[in-house]
Amino acid sequence: MNIKLWLLTLLMCLPIYVGAKEKLMPVPSEKEQAETQSIIHPIIESDVASFNAKKMTGSALGEKILNLMVQEESPVAQYCLLKTAMEYFSLGGDAVQAFETYGKICKRFKNPPKEALSNVIYENLQKQLTNSNANDLLLKINQLYADLLVKKDIDTLEQLTEFVTKSNRYFRKTEAWKKFSELQKEYKEIVRLQKNLASLKAKLKKTPDNPKLNLAFLNAALQMNEPWYVYAPCLRYVGDENLAKCVTLDIQKKVTDENAMEVADAYWDASEKAKKEIAEALKQRAFFHYKKILEKQKGLQRLKVEKRIADVLNASKLDVEQTQNVGPIHTLPRGVLVGRLECEIFKDLTIYSVKDIPKKRSEVIEMMTNIEIPKRCQKSDNFALRFNGYLRITQEGDYSFYLTSDDGSALYIEGQEPILNDGPHAERCMVGTPHLKAGWHKFTLLYFDNKLDNILFLKMELRTTLPSEPRPIDFRNYAF
Repeated sequence: MNIKLWLLTLLMCLPIYVGAKEKLMPVPSEKEQAETQSIIHPIIESDVASFNAKKMTGSALGEKILNLMVQEESPVAQYCLLKTAMEYFSLGGDAVQAFETYGKICKRFKNPPKEALSNVIYENLQKQLTNSNANDLLLKINQLYADLLVKKDIDTLEQLTEFVTKSNRYFRKTEAWKKFSELQKEYKEIVRLQKNLASLKAKLKKTPDNPKLNLAFLNAALQMNEPWYVYAPCLRYVGDENLAKCVTLDIQKKVTDENAMEVADAYWDASEKAKKEIAEALKQRAFFHYKKILEKQKGLQRLKVEKRIADVLNASKLDVEQTQNVGPIHTLPRGVLVGRLECEIFKDLTIYSVKDIPKKRSEVIEMMTNIEIPKRCQKSDNFALRFNGYLRITQEGDYSFYLTSDDGSALYIEGQEPILNDGPHAERCMVGTPHLKAGWHKFTLLYFDNKLDNILFLKMELRTTLPSEPRPIDFRNYAF
């Protein structure tokens, strides 16, 4: 096909990746909120009385209010329930849950009254903040702050930063203040990078075929660790006609068993001419396709694919040698990449248990570095995920796994009892404590979402006599 036609096709795809916006629900009017609150208040009246009598914590009351959202479809009711839960979380001194609920409002509704909502949190938390509890609170805030930095949740980070800054007469003398200051620098850098990316995106909408702009956007997206599909259209400017053609096939999901080798080779060949950061992105995409077709290759073609997969593994900054002879699995299977997980995505799926997730392998697969909702699914409903990989345990012992999700999830570690958090429900954490030997353990994690929020994360801690905080698993301890 003529290259101009290929580029025209690619330009038609561009808005999908760099110009599309998620639809947010409108904020209900004051009249709608008042009418809905008149329905909510009698339902939670007895629980509010228990809270006022100090027989129930604000955290427990907030959780009960969020659980009312499980079967609720009305946007007005969702907004009022989130707002009410946020208020009681903050009244109970649970800053983490209060700001997380604030973040949910910002993710779901268009132009919410951020200042008014955040002021509710500030006022309620300020009443309970003292010099004696400031360090414990800031430790929890730092953990939430770190999680939000990974998710790049700028709205919630902005309000969380403002709260800590306004309360710095309590916080700045604590041991946790130094860590917060370090995290705040990361936040400011993310804001700078996001503004740059947004500026380039706006310019690309006006002149989508500008080579310099495309390359600038590509570099900015790589700096922000954006997924491949965000910057894919820009890759046509780092190679030749053949790469442009193959990128278009990839974007349009027309890569088949017959043309996968051609597509992977095009990425690889272009990587050898590109600058370092872009070359790494091209090789990772080539790796993605090579890995899928490896088992069907024979002779010299198989040797070529194996060699290129090995090159990607060897270029990894991770200590691959540590994966050898460390426990139950003495050697990871050939072609396994440390620091990566496979995530199978099942869309348009309405189910009520992880047992209903299709056994057949999904055609939509994304390579991840952690257990979390893929970006393409974060504002979707009715989908399921299956994570496959290996988990490294460096020291034998009893490990507590904290599996939090909304809706259902289940963690299966080979040879262990599963940790079940199944069924449709609001955000909930289930804990399992298997005894694991040092080494690599094969595992599968299942998750599904029906409606409303989609939440998934996994934390782990080694059970010892010393108190500790469960933490997200370091990505170097995953492999696929």
